[in-house]
Amino acid sequence: MLFRSVPLVQATDKPTEQEISDYYQQNQDDYKTAEQVSIEYIEVSLEKLALDQDPDEQQLLDFFEEQKDVFAMDERRKISHILFANSDTALTEATEARKRLDTEDFVVLAKELSDDKLSAEKGGDLGLIVAGEMQKVFEDAVFALQEGEISPPVKTEFGYHLIKVTELTLGSVKSFEEVKDKVKAAYQKTQAENAFFELGEILAEVSYENSDSLDAAAEAVGIAPEKTGMFTRMGGMDIAAEKAVIEAAFSDDVLAGNNSEPIEIGTDRVLVLRVAEHQAAESKELEQVRLFIEEALISEATKKQTLAKAEQIKMDLQSGNSLQELAEQANLEYQSLTDLTRNNGELDWQISRAVFASAKPKGDQPTAVQVGLENGEQVVINVLSVTEGEPSKAASDNQQLAKTNIARALGQSDFNSVLSALQEVAVITVNESE
Repeated sequence: MLFRSVPLVQATDKPTEQEISDYYQQNQDDYKTAEQVSIEYIEVSLEKLALDQDPDEQQLLDFFEEQKDVFAMDERRKISHILFANSDTALTEATEARKRLDTEDFVVLAKELSDDKLSAEKGGDLGLIVAGEMQKVFEDAVFALQEGEISPPVKTEFGYHLIKVTELTLGSVKSFEEVKDKVKAAYQKTQAENAFFELGEILAEVSYENSDSLDAAAEAVGIAPEKTGMFTRMGGMDIAAEKAVIEAAFSDDVLAGNNSEPIEIGTDRVLVLRVAEHQAAESKELEQVRLFIEEALISEATKKQTLAKAEQIKMDLQSGNSLQELAEQANLEYQSLTDLTRNNGELDWQISRAVFASAKPKGDQPTAVQVGLENGEQVVINVLSVTEGEPSKAASDNQQLAKTNIARALGQSDFNSVLSALQEVAVITVNESE
């Protein structure tokens, strides 16, 4: 197969004023300013409400007393155990092991005897636990021990345990001064959450009842409206980057001059907006887009001239001219390729598809093919010969299997047809015996 590429034939003639004017009139939608709005909005924000809370010392002390459990540290115990899994001898084994622990090391014995192989590798260590993490019978035994003590055998669904408390941290409540900053943050959040839901409801109700302005809503919730700069349907900065805000701002109802419905952003922000300024999309003046139109017209002319040149070369090729000579005369790229397959990756996909979709050469007469590339270039191809592919053994086996399956399906279909015909004409007699 031989082929050559026709690069873009750059058009040099400058478009006329009439061509520019006609193109402008026909494609005005491509040269419009983007529709823009700016909005004013009232936002109820949980974070801002929290920062607005300024509790005095007594309020924080009262809150601390009410929420002491939140600032308490639970008693924690680090434990190890030796497990004797359920069996007829488990209790006896656990009892004998407990006696050995009076003189032998717990870690050593856990590695030797424990059926909990995972903890046995660590000398029976189960780490730190707090109340509520283990089975009650197990926890009761743990919290009855002092540091360093070992329990008698404790029965659970897993078997018998010998438990040792290796470390003990008593529960405690931190002083107000230690956690004052945390107390303040918790107080602010609690108060803000109450205000957030209440103000959100007021904002929704008042902005709906006074849909032509945000003034009444602003007064009702005590939050001044904010305003954005101009932004398009693609969005803008800060709040104008939120998808829900963009959709509401360009909705028909809001563009008609009404307040939006409440818009939730996450779980801690809600706002109502209205359009402050609206600039509809407008066609740009011809002089503003003249250079773009000239470039578009030149690009179109370039592609047309390239296509015409490729078509002429294809015609010359079909008339019996040599592709190589045509390429040399036009100072164009020329290549000769052999043994091409559908998936060899040597050619652009457009060229490969055109080659393998083309008619096979007849006798000594090659097949001329022309194909356009995505970049606007044209390729003229001369297909000289085609070698049929040979099916692999696997392909042959699959083909035979397909034939067998088709034959079986056709045979079943014929059988069903005959059976149906017989059933239609059959006379059925039922003999009843007493």
